[in-house]
Amino acid sequence: MKRIVSFVSAFMLLIVVSSCSTGYSKSSYISSLENFINKVEKGWMSYDTDDWTKADERMDAYLEKYDEYVDEFSKEEKQKVIKLIAKYQWIYVKRTGKDIKDRVSTWIDENQELIMTIKSIVEFLQNNVGATIDDYQY
Repeated sequence: MKRIVSFVSAFMLLIVVSSCSTGYSKSSYISSLENFINKVEKGWMSYDTDDWTKADERMDAYLEKYDEYVDEFSKEEKQKVIKLIAKYQWIYVKRTGKDIKDRVSTWIDENQELIMTIKSIVEFLQNNVGATIDDYQY
């Protein structure tokens, strides 16, 4: 019985000690980062503001953790992590472009009457004022 208690105690101590570690080995860090980036890449078009806030916070945490591992990474591992970070940044750029496109489309949809009025004014000026200006050329 003492033997079982000793074994269970040792096992529990091992669990406690391992849970106090940083939470990532450098290889699990890279794997986790890669999985995260792939998930964002697949779903970014449907992300709302809350999803992006969570993704950005998680990316910030990965960047902070990178600083802890940077001296331990091999050249190849650093290159892989940098490529993953660049991939996230590219998704961010695409997201920003999509946001701008969506806002412009919404503005156009909401302001069709104004756009038609401006178009009419421009056409009127082109058809009527242009001829008058041409008449007074020297």
